[in-house]
Amino acid sequence: MLRKIFDRPVQQQAIWTDEETARPRSAVLLDSNEATSHHVMLRKRPTELKLEVVPGSEVTARFQTFSSPDQHGTKSGIIWVKFLDASGNEVPSRGRISKGRQGNYIYVVPDALGWGEAMLYIPWECTEVVLGFALWKGYAGSLSVGNGIHVVHSVLPPFSAGKAAGLRRNRIALVPDHEPGAEVPLSKDPFSLSLSTLDSKHFRFEGKFAGSATINPRDVVVLFTFEGKDGVEVGSLTKVPRGPLGEYMYLVSGSDGTWSFEVHAPMDCAHVRIALAAWHAPEGSLKIVNAVDIVELSPRVGQRPPSWLWRPSAEPQVPNFRPVARSCRQYHRDQQGTMDATSYTAHPRAHPGREVLSTPQSRRPLEKKRPRIG
Repeated sequence: MLRKIFDRPVQQQAIWTDEETARPRSAVLLDSNEATSHHVMLRKRPTELKLEVVPGSEVTARFQTFSSPDQHGTKSGIIWVKFLDASGNEVPSRGRISKGRQGNYIYVVPDALGWGEAMLYIPWECTEVVLGFALWKGYAGSLSVGNGIHVVHSVLPPFSAGKAAGLRRNRIALVPDHEPGAEVPLSKDPFSLSLSTLDSKHFRFEGKFAGSATINPRDVVVLFTFEGKDGVEVGSLTKVPRGPLGEYMYLVSGSDGTWSFEVHAPMDCAHVRIALAAWHAPEGSLKIVNAVDIVELSPRVGQRPPSWLWRPSAEPQVPNFRPVARSCRQYHRDQQGTMDATSYTAHPRAHPGREVLSTPQSRRPLEKKRPRIG
């Protein structure tokens, strides 16, 4: 009977709350049968906590410890960490974590106020993490942990799990510190959020300004940063203006205060960072409703892309061609200063955008045919 109790599966705790405006869950329970204020006594056998995570994200778990005076700061506790994929198999870590014969681990070393912290760098194949809180150098009854574990995700999934196939829609809070739907004043310091683009690449963001203040075309700016798995910026799939602060566009609203803009991430993009800030508008003069709708514009990765991105296999697979003539000639000077002709082609039915240049043509002069004698 005791063996069955100890070996019962740990229930996964999802990232998203059950509120109307989805926000990242800020706290989870180490023991789901107890209140947040309960103290969980640690033993040699780990007390496990399973979390749903975003592949490639960074997760920080903060917890309150209660220990005997002689055990403070002596590595009395340890956290065993397992990274699992969608099939439940363990995957290697991304590094920056200690590893021993029993697996990945982090020592419980609280600060002067008794707070401990564990930062996790989630592998790209990982969808859930198991944290096992246990004693290490401490003795029985010397260390306990608060039942409420504070969790912060640096990259948020744009959609909650469990949705049916097809286009999806979700609502998130732009500023987690404010209530969903509240009016938040815009300042020069931007409100930013990071979204995972591993599951989908094309989104439309919809929101609304609060109040009846007149909004000029350059009052509010939206900044974009597209980053790959290694954290290197990769840029947008579509042509977006770029300035000293990066890629941007001005947020233009309708007569009712609603606004929207689209984001198209390239295939090598892992997440996109979006920031909204007042630009020409005086600081605090405009307010925004703290609820942003994210609409998926294309099926998830692995499904057939939308028709405007699809090309037959025999034709170029790069979107955003300009519909021009089948073959043109463009002249430019090379490094030696000589003129060179470069041909470029474009698909006649393609989406407006950039053209693709082909390799330069040969500059060998044409040989004149000699007249035949006799």
